Amino acid sequence: MPSCTFTFMTITERVTSTCPSAPDRSTSRRTFRSSSTSRAWRSLRSCGNKRVAPNRPRRLHAPRRTDGRSCWTSRVERIARLRSSSDAIACRATVDPRLTRRDLLRLGAFAASSAAIAPIIQACGQAAQAPASSAPVATASAKSTLAPASLNVQVGVQNVEFAGILAAEDQGYLKALALAETLLPYGPNVQPVTVIAGGSAHVGVIGGADTFLKARASGIPVVAIGTMYQKAPSGLVSLAKNPIRSPKDAVGKKIGLQSGARGPWSTILNLAGLKESDMTIIPVQFDPTPLVQGQVDGFWSFAFNQPLVLQAQGLDTVFMTAFDAGYKFYGDVIITTDQGAKDSADALSRWLRATSKGWDYAFGYPDAVAKLAADRSPALNLDVKQQTAQLKAEKDFMMSSKGIYAMDQATWQAGIDILKSLNQLDKPITAAEVMNTSILEAAAKLP
Repeated sequence: MPSCTFTFMTITERVTSTCPSAPDRSTSRRTFRSSSTSRAWRSLRSCGNKRVAPNRPRRLHAPRRTDGRSCWTSRVERIARLRSSSDAIACRATVDPRLTRRDLLRLGAFAASSAAIAPIIQACGQAAQAPASSAPVATASAKSTLAPASLNVQVGVQNVEFAGILAAEDQGYLKALALAETLLPYGPNVQPVTVIAGGSAHVGVIGGADTFLKARASGIPVVAIGTMYQKAPSGLVSLAKNPIRSPKDAVGKKIGLQSGARGPWSTILNLAGLKESDMTIIPVQFDPTPLVQGQVDGFWSFAFNQPLVLQAQGLDTVFMTAFDAGYKFYGDVIITTDQGAKDSADALSRWLRATSKGWDYAFGYPDAVAKLAADRSPALNLDVKQQTAQLKAEKDFMMSSKGIYAMDQATWQAGIDILKSLNQLDKPITAAEVMNTSILEAAAKLP
């Protein structure tokens, strides 16, 4: 049986149709009667323009037909055809100011009855047949037009530092854009630049913007397509009983650094006229236990991460922010390769869009996303309460008047100038070559 289409319309305008003529359909004349055959219905069933009293507004009547088909059949079929995108585009409507409230009510009732009758007409032989070929109907969702894609993504420890990325998968934002992601494992010796440049990951997040700039200056073809934090939230946490408030306070002490922290710390020391040999560098992971046990005097961390963990344990801490120590860089930069920005531009734009929606969700429901992070990484033994507090604190570092992931040439150039003044760049580079905003711009146009 042919499929039946129900069309629901509210008629508030007198329609002057310029739709193309209906296809020729040969069918027997059918008369549809209603139990309540009022004068209004009898008038609408008439196929001619009746004369009406001069003090009453003129009713809508179809022109007299000569093809032997009923007026009701013609009208119902025309309303049903408005379901077609091509006919809908071809139609034009103008408002007749002479319509009265009574006319509108009559027309509304007629549309409701037509919607109920349309399936019956469509089920009656050739009169309901659609043209042999028709254009695809556009939809509000872009999902049907997107080719499925998948990305390998290199992130750090999968806690709420990457809440938006986790939420994008959990809430189906990636799936809605026909995209899948695989989050690659991370460890203290994993270098995101190496992983991405080597082709193991399509995209990744690197904590040190200066490390990324040095890699670019050394000839590694990596490029930034977005930034998570508008200013670096990293720094050195220490216990209040043995505080490190400035880089000079670190002289002669034991400093715990993860692999990704070596670059930012080196920049801070150079700005202060110091060297790593002025202190003892101890490799650590992300658990601040070495600081609690006295194995290190300073521990590299994020302002909204380890310090909150220590404070929850009743410990008084001091935090020296990298930004205040002269490290004027973005934090957590999203990077890919030059070739990847070309070959995977479509998938990357979808990923940026889906994860930006993930961040919106994470900031709106921090408790739920904190629990999501804890459930996904049971080996980390994450505390949901602490993760919730951390996620709330992240918002101030991420949000920008230009939107999530925003970046500009001025900030990148300022960082380049710092490294240049310290002779830490192998060759000159410019802000224009280290950033690519086209993918983020494309992401903003996606649903």
